[in-house]
Amino acid sequence: MRWIIAVILLGLAGPAAAGETHAEFAERVSQHIDAVRYDSIVSQASARGTPVDITVRFSVSATGKIERVRIVSSKMSAELNRYIVRAFDRLPPIRNVSMQAGKNFSVVLSLGG
Repeated sequence: MRWIIAVILLGLAGPAAAGETHAEFAERVSQHIDAVRYDSIVSQASARGTPVDITVRFSVSATGKIERVRIVSSKMSAELNRYIVRAFDRLPPIRNVSMQAGKNFSVVLSLGG
């Protein structure tokens, strides 16, 4: 199974938390989002077919909840795209995000293969 996650932080002006760089916060977000691949439907889809890149955009609330999840680019079916959004919605909050609240994130998932 092939799974690649790249996180791009959009429009960040300051550090995520005291002593944490943008790169460190991006790594934390990437590790947090990695849990999406364990969703049963997403993992089934990623175990078959040709690898397909899916771009997902979201923001993080002051409490760390992932919000406003939407698929920006995908060649997957509309149904699978909805399952991917639901998997993001079910993620637990990210810790220590006070400086990142309301910021937009873009994640590229490579599923399949």
